[in-house]
Amino acid sequence: MSAALLGAVLSFMSVDGSTLELTLILDAPAPVTLRWGEDRQTSGSAREHHFRGLRTPASEAVHYQVEVEGLELYAETVEPPCRAGVCRLAVYGDDRDGPGPHQALIEGMEAAAPTIILNTGDIVRHNDDEAGWKSHLGTTLRIGRRVPVILALGNHELYTMGRPAAARARVLSTYPAPHDPLAESLQLPSGVFHVVVGDALFIVLDSNSPLGPGSPQRSFLEQALDGRGKARHVFVALHHGPISAGSHGGHPEGAGLSELFTRAGVTAVFSGHDHTYQRIVRGGVSYVVTGGGGAPLYEWRYPIPGVQAFSSTYNWVSLDLAPSSALLSSYSIEGALLDRAELSAASHEPIVDPKDTLAVLALAIGAAVSASLLFGLVVLRYGEARA
Repeated sequence: MSAALLGAVLSFMSVDGSTLELTLILDAPAPVTLRWGEDRQTSGSAREHHFRGLRTPASEAVHYQVEVEGLELYAETVEPPCRAGVCRLAVYGDDRDGPGPHQALIEGMEAAAPTIILNTGDIVRHNDDEAGWKSHLGTTLRIGRRVPVILALGNHELYTMGRPAAARARVLSTYPAPHDPLAESLQLPSGVFHVVVGDALFIVLDSNSPLGPGSPQRSFLEQALDGRGKARHVFVALHHGPISAGSHGGHPEGAGLSELFTRAGVTAVFSGHDHTYQRIVRGGVSYVVTGGGGAPLYEWRYPIPGVQAFSSTYNWVSLDLAPSSALLSSYSIEGALLDRAELSAASHEPIVDPKDTLAVLALAIGAAVSASLLFGLVVLRYGEARA
């Protein structure tokens, strides 16, 4: 009996976006050969195959072929995620309830020809949901095998009847995260990373883990923001949004995170968890909730300031990036335009640790006192000389 291809996930492997990883999931063990341009890799008999270190297309598309024993050869084309700083993202999340609306949303995204997919989490009902995994992979196969996906871990895919660590490992085996030296140096859980694609920096957080002041994840966030380099756009993705007018409301650490995002000049924060579409603007930062991927829809609950758009409908978001602009358009499952906005970022201010601020202040005071004493000594000596 030959194996069938259940799913394919293309993801970024390096934080500079220069390499990709292709994960192939079969319904039965079989050897697989991948030809990625001029590169050739072979994987032994298994159900899950990982092909790493694949060159990310830059100016020209890459054509690849997959050979699975007993299956017809399939070929695919991967376009550059960005050309001359221009790229298109499709953003959505909370697609955990089977094909239904998820299938229709994927068809809408596919027609828009995105070059990057950003999923805000909750891709299955729970980690042991085998039917849910099969449905998710089958629904996304048509686009996942040629468009790199960035996943912010939700809470549902980490639910398990067994060990939480095993649940996380399973998700990140299917949706590998980039190798991130900064995250590793802070001993962060897998699934927290940053990646630069074109002129954009994407910072992906795990909102299931602490995000408060002094936490390793907050340190990671501050350092990643401070090290943004020449990135013209900065996007943060996490499942539980800092701000939401929906049933769940905002993350407990939302206020502190929002202050940080404003100081750092973040362009937008993408989240899910509340099964709605929302765009909220605070401090020059756009907070976009896109959790209408197929799970039961929620209604408006909290009357909060800054809400520019709210819709209780299945939805996805298109984000067109150019070096000097970021145009957001959100669509319903029927393809109707829900919202459109030009996103802008506040001016970037360095992230300063309060301890560093106190140290600098102490040095400044010390320098002022020293200068005052020196001036007094000079005046005294001058007076003595005149006498």
